[in-house]
This record gives sequence, structure tokens and C-alpha cells, in this order.
Amino acid sequence: GGNECEDDFLLYVIVTGKLAVMKGKKVLHIFHAGEPFGEIAYMDDENPLRSASIVARTDGLLLVFNPAYLDEAEVIFRMRVAEAFVRIQAKRLRRAVEVVNNLLAEN
Repeated sequence: GGNECEDDFLLYVIVTGKLAVMKGKKVLHIFHAGEPFGEIAYMDDENPLRSASIVARTDGLLLVFNPAYLDEAEVIFRMRVAEAFVRIQAKRLRRAVEVVNNLLAEN
């Protein structure tokens, strides 16, 4: 899946199992089956370093996708992939805002 600060453009989708997103020793998020990851490093091609590490929490299966193949795909397919990435990031941003708001409310 990739370690923090690793240069990696691959995209991943969890088919089965659970993976933890780690920053140092802190668990930031648990990914479940059906969730993708790795799209940030792909979309931010000026800084493709991983922002966190991924650690398996259970046995599982990953689908690994090399996005270089997108360059050869039809434009409509590339647009749909980009739209999917935007939706994923919007959901993650919404979740992060909720976490920050909850932390602020506790203080």
C-alpha cells in the first residue's frame, strides 16, 4: 500500500479486509472493503509522496491499479475517474471537518 514519504503513483481498492491509515503510531482512519486509497499521490503529481502509511488490520485482498493506463483511456473514462476522485475527497474532507469540529467542541 505504501509507506509515508514513499514516491508511489499506484492506486488501490480494498476488495476484502481492513487497513489502517497511520501517521507515526497514530491511527487516523480505518479503510474497509470497497474503499480506494492512493489517489492523492496520483492527483498531486508535483508532490507524489505518500502523506501517511497504510497497515493491514486484517487479512485481505487489494486491487492495484497503475494510473499510467489512464493516459491511454478514452476521455470520458478519464473524466469519470476524476469525478470519482473528487467525490471521494469531498467525503473525506467532510469527515475531517466533523472530526475537527468535535475536537473543538470538547475544548
